[in-house]
Amino acid sequence: MKFSCILVAAGRGLRALSAAGQPNKVLVRAGSIPVLHYSLKRFAALKECAEIVLVANRDDIRQGFFDKTKLAREFRVSEVVEGGERRVDSVRNGFAAADPAVKLVAIHDAARPFVSSETILAVVREAGRHGAAIAAVPAGDTLKSAGPDMFVTGTVGREGVFRAQTPQAFRRELLERAFAAADTGEVTDDAQLVELVGGKVKLVQSQTTNVKITTPEDLEMAVRLLPVWDIDEC
Repeated sequence: MKFSCILVAAGRGLRALSAAGQPNKVLVRAGSIPVLHYSLKRFAALKECAEIVLVANRDDIRQGFFDKTKLAREFRVSEVVEGGERRVDSVRNGFAAADPAVKLVAIHDAARPFVSSETILAVVREAGRHGAAIAAVPAGDTLKSAGPDMFVTGTVGREGVFRAQTPQAFRRELLERAFAAADTGEVTDDAQLVELVGGKVKLVQSQTTNVKITTPEDLEMAVRLLPVWDIDEC
């Protein structure tokens, strides 16, 4: 059950940074290492992970934040490629650099550093069985719809509603078909590409702790908790 990992770190993450001039949010240190390294460590430790392709911001690459030789030695990163204008373009660049002989591909946001090995392997396993699978958690909060004026227009039922996470994993040939149709509409995650070409996506129960760093509060929490969480995971 070998798979390629495309680790997406191409966004600037400006919403998570409280001061101008700070680096990409995944380059902020949590303990002695950058946030990025926690995701890298998790995938690199898995024998099932055949390679890691890191998709990074062009400016960050040019400024020397990503040392390919060091990343290859410490985390088995096979390539560092530039991201694109949209997320789909960034993932497509990473996909193009992945080994075509590996038939399963897992895509993960570097801004989700709390991902567990169990979640990664469960998603990859289900993708091997069904063609596509994503980590997800049930929507636990009451959901409200609202208009532009921020007044509630209704309550959305939670039954059968899930919050999508990463990793998201796919059979290589299915992802190839999905990328061929990627420009037919705007997409918000990789699984939606597969949905657009009629593919079925299996949901895999994840943990609420597999959060994405989006806001300054998220980043502050991650910087404080990641070193402790990493000790427990190892």
